[in-house]
Amino acid sequence: MARQPLLLRFWVVPTLTLLMAVCSVAFWWQQQLPARVRRAAANEDWSECLQSSEQLQALGWPGQQVSAEQPLCRRLQAEALWGKGDQLAAVLIQQQLVISAGSTTGDAAQLQTWRQSLKQQALIRYQQGDLTEALKLLSGAEQSAQDKTLSAALEDNWHRNRLEAERAGDLVGDQRWWEALDRLNRLDHPWWQQNTQEQRRTVNTAITALSSSEGHLQHGTGESDLIQGESLNMAVQEMLEQGVEAWTAFEAGCRSLGGKVQEDGPESFCRADPTAAE
Repeated sequence: MARQPLLLRFWVVPTLTLLMAVCSVAFWWQQQLPARVRRAAANEDWSECLQSSEQLQALGWPGQQVSAEQPLCRRLQAEALWGKGDQLAAVLIQQQLVISAGSTTGDAAQLQTWRQSLKQQALIRYQQGDLTEALKLLSGAEQSAQDKTLSAALEDNWHRNRLEAERAGDLVGDQRWWEALDRLNRLDHPWWQQNTQEQRRTVNTAITALSSSEGHLQHGTGESDLIQGESLNMAVQEMLEQGVEAWTAFEAGCRSLGGKVQEDGPESFCRADPTAAE
């Protein structure tokens, strides 16, 4: 029976001593961590700062109030990254800060300000024709998949302009000038409008030549029933000023002069329509 107390003392006393030593070291280390967090932040050693901050949180007692040092690292790191121009990384860190314990209403407000700034920068890059960079910036500004309405709108608008420009190029190649002008007039993105200026000059030159030249009469023998020249131009321009698309304006202008549009090869003509007077 005497052996049991001896064995108990043999195992329990050293164990308690070791446990107390470990607790003492942990307590001492916990007291050092706030200073390490501040020092690492001052040196912009973000790896050390985050590690010390996480250790400080892990060593806290359950239910213990969150220390002000815990969110300090993320807050200062986000500010430093934003100031250096690494804005997407700054927003990511700020998001982590906002959803963590110890964040403030000021942290949330800062995050919203940065997100709004990213949206404005994205729109500028988009207008300059850099869709990829615009979407990259918006990835940090839009909070969730449901919030990606602006990204979707920019992508849709960009692809629509691209398709219209490609179709205009095909129509120019086929010398279908009025239809090509119609497609070019549908472009509403500055970059695509600028990128198709050469096509627009070609189309305008061709339409002017068709209106002022008698050369296209070779498509018929003595076709005096062709409606052309200044009268047709004025009728088409009147329709364009009313907001009508170019090809529709050409058809309507021709019809207003008692004509009907006919296609002959790659070209389109306004020919007097005998049935129009009936």
